[in-house]
Amino acid sequence: MQSVERNRSRRRANLTWLAGICACLLLAPGLAEAQQIGGTVTDATGGVLPGVTVEARSPALIEQVRTATTDGNGQYLIVALETGEYSVTYSLAGFGTVVREGVQLNTGFTATLDIQLSVGDIQETITVSGATPVVDIQNVEQVAVMDREVIDSIPTGKSLTSYGLLVPGMVGAESYGTSLAQDSGGLTSQTLQRLSIHGGSQLDQTVNVNGMDVGDAFTQGANMSYFPDTNFEEISYNYSANSAEVETGGVSINMIPREGGNQFSGAAFTTFTFPGLHADNLDQELNDRGLASGTLVERNWTVAPSIGGPIVQDRLWFFATHTSQRADLQAPGVFEAIDPRALVFQPDPNKPTADESFVTEQSINFTWQMSEKDKLKAYWTNSTTDKPLYLQGRTLGSIFVAPEAAVNSDIRTNAYQLAWVRPHTNRLLFEAGVSHQPIQFSLKPSELHVPDLPGILEFSPVSAYRNMTGWLSGPTVRESPKTINSYRAAVSYVTGSHNLKVGFTLLQQKIAVGQESSANWISLNTFRGFPIRANYYGSSTSANYGSPTLGIYAQEQWTVDRLTVNAGLRFDYIKAGYPDQTRPTNAWVTQSFEIPGAVAVTWKDFQPRLGMAYDVRGDGRTAI
Repeated sequence: MQSVERNRSRRRANLTWLAGICACLLLAPGLAEAQQIGGTVTDATGGVLPGVTVEARSPALIEQVRTATTDGNGQYLIVALETGEYSVTYSLAGFGTVVREGVQLNTGFTATLDIQLSVGDIQETITVSGATPVVDIQNVEQVAVMDREVIDSIPTGKSLTSYGLLVPGMVGAESYGTSLAQDSGGLTSQTLQRLSIHGGSQLDQTVNVNGMDVGDAFTQGANMSYFPDTNFEEISYNYSANSAEVETGGVSINMIPREGGNQFSGAAFTTFTFPGLHADNLDQELNDRGLASGTLVERNWTVAPSIGGPIVQDRLWFFATHTSQRADLQAPGVFEAIDPRALVFQPDPNKPTADESFVTEQSINFTWQMSEKDKLKAYWTNSTTDKPLYLQGRTLGSIFVAPEAAVNSDIRTNAYQLAWVRPHTNRLLFEAGVSHQPIQFSLKPSELHVPDLPGILEFSPVSAYRNMTGWLSGPTVRESPKTINSYRAAVSYVTGSHNLKVGFTLLQQKIAVGQESSANWISLNTFRGFPIRANYYGSSTSANYGSPTLGIYAQEQWTVDRLTVNAGLRFDYIKAGYPDQTRPTNAWVTQSFEIPGAVAVTWKDFQPRLGMAYDVRGDGRTAI
């Protein structure tokens, strides 16, 4: 047994050293959606031109310009660019200079620009204004990007899932905590809905800001934080053929925060509606089928100002936003009880209740050009979500939760991120970043609850009333603090035909649950109004962790003529468990007992990734 334990300790130590060495060598988080400009430079005879200087300029770059040189095959590739509009300059001694303007880069897109230089004086400049390439002939990942034009103009709900559902074939899973199965025009605040596509699993969804995980530690793939679209330049949805940089094969959402610039600019966005503008299609036929009331607007408005600009020209930028949203809906078929203390729930049709929701968010994003090559980004966001009658009605599948048994929910989140990038040479690129996200999630009794009687869970039909203790395992207060830490690291070696990237991802998640009761931990189960069981619960606190979730990957993109091969290999290591814990005492559990910590699961896996893209006609317009 001792030798087995020593072997385990040795393996743990080796794994720790491996992760540490990778961190020290790589120093960088690979962004899952890196923008690129690449192509081939030739002369008038079609011969390739090595040694051409290629410069990509854009107001989106705080350093103003990024440079590369064509290789022996006349090919070039400039990676890790910001989203935005670029002009690209090509120059070589003995040839005229060519400038290609109006090149638009969206998240994850590789713009292929093949350029021909003519013999002449380098001071002679030819400016070409052409349509931006719209077909990515190098990447195999399927990405849908919602840029500012889409965000500002599409009259849809302003949540992450509402934009995702604009992608053909995208499917939304159940929405938690709202009376609407799907948001319509911003009538609800952001929910815990998750996305899937092509028969995939909603559990494989990931939510990222700047390529770093900000999802929930308990509800896999969802997010507790409120992320209004005002904050972001683009929102991308990777939904197929994910590279080795991404852990799962599901939908991966990545939000790119807006940056300031060398000019001050600001905006204010607002929406509102009121009951008189909301139609009601409730008729006698629906009444006869059991629907007593429809979903009606009570209050709905959003205010979202933003401002950005330079603190120091070409050195330090900022962009700050604030969003407040009120979204109150009358829940369909949900009424207060005639007698909330009764053993059998009877609704009062004269007392409809509302799904109230009030959310706020504020964020600031700094971009600092530390030196000629080093750029640092610092991003902070804080959000609050308050729902005083959370989960009332039929928002938990088949169970009906009366208003008295609903919970007063409040969520408080922060996310702190740092990201660093250094194009060390025109071939070697380093990136680095870390994300820290503490979350406080509280569930308390609604203001309508009955405090001095046991809560009731009725089995036929399944419904909960009086207070939250009947369906939430006894407590009248439940606190659930969580912490999500995310790290990404990568180094890229880029030539005109090769883009080799090696890196790792590391995710640490911790969650704790503490439950208290002022109702002596008693609840009742009834069947058609008759009590059949009394439940006596002990108080509890618990904690668990999912740490580390480590991924180490290598990804190569190799272009040969019209064919681009995307090949990768990823190793994943997952460990989850719980620390030492103590079960406290109460009226029903008179003796505490210790629960020793344990590792619940360890999992390792190698995943190969392979994809190919072929430029069918060689004109950059059709790819397979």
